[in-house]
Amino acid sequence: MKKELQIILIILGLCVLACKQTIKEPGTQGILKIINTLNVSPSYKYLIILPGTGCGDCVKTGEEFMQNHIGQSDILFVLTQIESLKMLQNRLGITLKNHQNVYIDRDHTLSIMTNNRYYPCIIYLEKGQLKKHEFQSPKNLEAFQRLEGRL
Repeated sequence: MKKELQIILIILGLCVLACKQTIKEPGTQGILKIINTLNVSPSYKYLIILPGTGCGDCVKTGEEFMQNHIGQSDILFVLTQIESLKMLQNRLGITLKNHQNVYIDRDHTLSIMTNNRYYPCIIYLEKGQLKKHEFQSPKNLEAFQRLEGRL
């Protein structure tokens, strides 16, 4: 009886391991959807998603990064949840429609459905495909500094 129980537990354990799905990092599915929806060109090495609302300091850091790097053709900036495009442009001192590497999500359809959706997201791309990503958040204040070091 004891040996049968051990065999059953081993078989059950193997079944659980065999059926285990790969759990991706939170937000990965949403990021992949955004990349596919935008049909991101392989020429982009980085995709920066900047929410208009959320963590004020984190968003401000992302906006400052955009001000400094708006002219870089290998960075695609995606602006989401923008309450007033005019106010954003005035604050940044940039006419966004003059830049081909800026996508404005006017319909608010692009979102990463995680608790991190209120933070800027830095997506590292390789030939238009997701390589890795990270969020600029209170728990990760150096995300844009790390990206800056790669440029």
